[in-house]
Amino acid sequence: MNNMGLWTLGVAVVATALYSHPTMLNGEFVYDDGGTVTQNPIVMALTPWSQIWYRDFWGQYQLSDPMSHKSFRPITSITLRLNYLHAVWAFEKNLTNVDPYSFHCVNAAFHGVNSALVVPTTQLAFGRVAHRDRIALFTAFLFATHPVHSEAVQNVTGRAEVCMAFFFLIGFIAYAAAVTQVREHRAARARRLLPSLLQCAAMVMTMVCMLLSLLSKEIGATMPCLCAFWDFFIPSQLSLKHLPLLLVGGGR
Repeated sequence: MNNMGLWTLGVAVVATALYSHPTMLNGEFVYDDGGTVTQNPIVMALTPWSQIWYRDFWGQYQLSDPMSHKSFRPITSITLRLNYLHAVWAFEKNLTNVDPYSFHCVNAAFHGVNSALVVPTTQLAFGRVAHRDRIALFTAFLFATHPVHSEAVQNVTGRAEVCMAFFFLIGFIAYAAAVTQVREHRAARARRLLPSLLQCAAMVMTMVCMLLSLLSKEIGATMPCLCAFWDFFIPSQLSLKHLPLLLVGGGR
């Protein structure tokens, strides 16, 4: 593992450690956690798995019900239900007294992985600028330690945010890596089958991650906007003055 890999691993360790204090990991369910976990029939395994796709995030009502919250986050619900089943199995609790420990552990782990993903995300986002690696590491450490994440990580309900961010970052990385590779091959006038297949696979991964991000939390729908915004300003090196020409079908 090179130095950059070690630093990235360090980012993940720091981010996870910040939320791994025993007081945090053994914290009770608070605020919205009652509605999303302890009072949620989907998470508490009181309904069949198939109901995840028909009920809203809070699990009380069908999406078609006028009383429904209308928030649809099945991927997040799946992770919470798996957490619950693990807690029941590992800690031998009954069905109504679930231990929050494993829920907090998974949130902390998500935050650690997301913080590490910020490194390649920033490297790709800035293109070939000077001190790119240092900028990426600074950004990742800032992301890992910034208190703005405390609610999303410490509250179990924040699973929606950390889960969405996980797929969001991977999707952007796949898209940016594919676009960068395409431009490098064009510049070198390379015609190779394998890179083309890898680029197609990266684009498929981008679309899959966008869908998973969207099904984790609704804000995941903005990932295509980020990709387009990045493509416009970084690889294409365009500016706002080019926008009218693009909108009417003109070129650079």
